[in-house]
Parts: sequence; structure tokens; C-alpha cells
Amino acid sequence: METLLAAIAGVAIALFGALPLVWALELGLRHDERATIAKGLLGVLVSFAISSVLLFAAYLLFADSFRACGIALAVTLVLVWSIESVRAYMLT
Repeated sequence: METLLAAIAGVAIALFGALPLVWALELGLRHDERATIAKGLLGVLVSFAISSVLLFAAYLLFADSFRACGIALAVTLVLVWSIESVRAYMLT
């Protein structure tokens, strides 16, 4: 049961951590005047900070099954960015 909870936590961390970058990418795809390099860099930094803090908390909670959390996080990030890259390719 703890492994399943750790995997769900990994998915949640990946989705929550990817939100700032997805937001910055969506601004760029819409050709919004608010899309800047600075906001993209800020999105990277905020995403890294959120993911790092949440991963540390997950490590403290799920020390025995932390590997499942990491695997779920990596798979979710690959899926999110695969979808976003296909969307970006189709819109350009």
C-alpha cells in the first residue's frame, strides 16, 4: 500500500512541479505579449524549487518506497512533456 501511495505522490509532484513551465510554454504558444525569456527562466526556477521541496517531503514520508515515487515522477514528466512538445509542433 505504501508503494502505491508513493507512486501517486510521484505523479502529483510531477504534475504540480510542471505547472509553471507548462504555463510559460502556453504563453509562448499563444503568442501572448507576456511571454518573455525572464518568465520562462522564472518558470524553470520555480518548477525546480517546488519539485525539490516536494521530493524531499516525499522522501521523508516514503523512505522505504521512495524508488516508486521517483519512477512515477520520471514517467509522468516524460508524458507531460511529450504531450506538450507534440502540441507545440502541431501549432507551429
